[in-house]
Amino acid sequence: MGPPRAVRISRVARPAAGDDGVGGAPPRGEYRENVAGAARGNRLFGIFSTGLFALYLVFLAVAMRAAGGLGADPAAIALFSAVAAALAVWGFLITLGRAPRGAWVAPDRIVIVERSGRSRRLAGAPPVRVEVLQRYPSGFLSPEETRLVRAPVAGARPRTYLVGVGLLEPGSVAPS
Repeated sequence: MGPPRAVRISRVARPAAGDDGVGGAPPRGEYRENVAGAARGNRLFGIFSTGLFALYLVFLAVAMRAAGGLGADPAAIALFSAVAAALAVWGFLITLGRAPRGAWVAPDRIVIVERSGRSRRLAGAPPVRVEVLQRYPSGFLSPEETRLVRAPVAGARPRTYLVGVGLLEPGSVAPS
């Protein structure tokens, strides 16, 4: 081989701190972690996925033993498994997908950091109006009270989030 040659790696420009947080840089302000919402989402998804997996195994065992059942047709087993996988994805989206990681709260903006890592700026400056859809008491699923809220997002349709009480207060959000 010949001598080593220099390789240039281009880097993507990221916004400076103080921007909306889109692109990886955190916005200015206080970061609040969504502990209660994440705990409730994790536990709900654990219960859902365990139940779904148990039902899948029971139905698969019954169908494989039945005369002329799924064991005779590999395509039917694949379809049955695909339906179970689609149900698992749906369960993830309605449990963990709605529980954001946290929020950056500043005097002039609120940026929600979603489970996927995507940042979404809430519409308007604080106080931001949120609609409480459901209240959940503390208990086995969550160490603190949680709420399912609909929040306005800048430039998009309103989003539904599962949050702890301290993350987004109904009616307003103010830095603590």
